[in-house]
Amino acid sequence: MAGPTTIDWGDGSAPEDGPEKGDVSHKYTSDGPKTIVVTDTADPSKKTEIEVTIPLGGTPKATAVADPADAAGRTAKVTWSGFPAGTVSVGWGDGTPPQTGQPAAGTLSHAYAAEVADEQTITVTSEANDTKKATAVFTPADPVPDPSVTAGADPGDATGRTAAITLANFRADGAVSVNWGDGSAVETVPAGTTAAKHLYAAGVEGEQTIIVTSATDASQTATAKFTPAPGAPAPEPSLTATADEGDAAGRTVAITLAGFPADGAVNVAWGDGSAAEEVPAGTATAAHAYVAGVEGEQTITATSATDETKKATAKFTPKPAAEPSVTAEPDASDTTGHTATIALAGFPADSAVSVNWGDGTAAEEIAAGTTTGKHAYAAEVTTEQTITAASAGDAAKTASAKFTPGAAAAPATVARKKK
Repeated sequence: MAGPTTIDWGDGSAPEDGPEKGDVSHKYTSDGPKTIVVTDTADPSKKTEIEVTIPLGGTPKATAVADPADAAGRTAKVTWSGFPAGTVSVGWGDGTPPQTGQPAAGTLSHAYAAEVADEQTITVTSEANDTKKATAVFTPADPVPDPSVTAGADPGDATGRTAAITLANFRADGAVSVNWGDGSAVETVPAGTTAAKHLYAAGVEGEQTIIVTSATDASQTATAKFTPAPGAPAPEPSLTATADEGDAAGRTVAITLAGFPADGAVNVAWGDGSAAEEVPAGTATAAHAYVAGVEGEQTITATSATDETKKATAKFTPKPAAEPSVTAEPDASDTTGHTATIALAGFPADSAVSVNWGDGTAAEEIAAGTTTGKHAYAAEVTTEQTITAASAGDAAKTASAKFTPGAAAAPATVARKKK
């Protein structure tokens, strides 16, 4: 400009004369945007306008610390202030794009990728005036190693069938679950424990994949392989059958089971058409009484309830059942000799017996398992009677006896008169 100037500070105060060159100061009494106009006194058409915002702001600054929310120490938390009004951008120094549009004062966090190491320079820059910037430095902690598990043969097991595992870098504040790969129940290893062992059962062969997972963070997992040493071949199932010593009739079989899976029941078919019997897991013996009518050799078959390929058979021949018989005697309590007492033997114990007393009266049913009966004949029945007993369950099982009512009557007593 050609001569002295006039300065309008844009706050409503009176314009001031200013120099052609040099510094001029002015104290504002209010904040906010201001338009400063400098006009050539000699030629008012010549002017310059400057936009400023009061306050002008202090010195930009930024600080960076580890974000306490990240236990791994790889997240920076930066705080900045002292920037002019408007927005700022934050560059993290790791090659990721700056985060723009942030307030002139604030706080922001940033997690560094696992491959980022060493000191990082964080730069906060005013988006209104890129000369206004501040920096802070942050060094991410070394990355936490991935969880791992190693597996080897337990030296304390000479068979080589026990795996010993060692855990590393799992979270110390929580348990871990171990799947041993053999179908057994998952095992929980307590927090802070770094070793565990597992014995593989007989029959588990080949490479097993062991999977370990943090109970508090399912993303923390690791695997290892272990191959149990070959075990002795599992014994073949066997079944033996002998006569039960407790049954003098020789019609009860006692069996002994061996070599069946210990974790499952065994189903036994006795060969006589009766329902198969379930022998509980871990039980090695059972007995079965063959009913009357079951004769000849019986094939007993035992089958594992958990593995039908595991089975065995045995033979047993019940002794022939005694032929049914019935005997008839006078009842000692009846002095007339008209009451018969019968004794039954050899009839099937699981069925009633029908008794025809031979005198035209209705047949009487004697309950299953009962071996005696009694019948009073009418006074006029004095001839020999044929008593017939028949099994209600097997009509072929029958026997008969003879009885003559009155034949065993006590002799009459005659009283003599005294002379």
